[in-house]
Amino acid sequence: MTIHLDEMNLLSPPFRNDLTRITNSLTKRRIIWNWPKDKKRLQRQLYKHDVCTDKEFMIHLASYFNEIKPLLLQSYQEEYPGEHPTPSQLINWMRDCMIVSKLLGRKKELKTWIEIIDMCEWLQEDKLMKI
Repeated sequence: MTIHLDEMNLLSPPFRNDLTRITNSLTKRRIIWNWPKDKKRLQRQLYKHDVCTDKEFMIHLASYFNEIKPLLLQSYQEEYPGEHPTPSQLINWMRDCMIVSKLLGRKKELKTWIEIIDMCEWLQEDKLMKI
């Protein structure tokens, strides 16, 4: 797959400078691998607890985010060692991951990053994304 120069400019410098190492990250692979199972588990929880309001949904979503947060932070810190991200920085980093997945034609990864970003944006809007 050919990566266009204008698409490369969408990436932050750490991604642009070390694309091969970043795309082969074992931590990112774990995030992508675990997402479908974790998402199904969250859906079962929502069904089991008969979640029917947005507020209940967001509480469960925040709880789920807290479970996967360590893996997301570990992966973030592979590119930004020693940095503790804000919610916005973490979301922007995930957008970089999404762009790389798109550029490399990795559709499953792309879909996963989009879903995780959506979840985090919802949490951030409700001020429930605690890092």
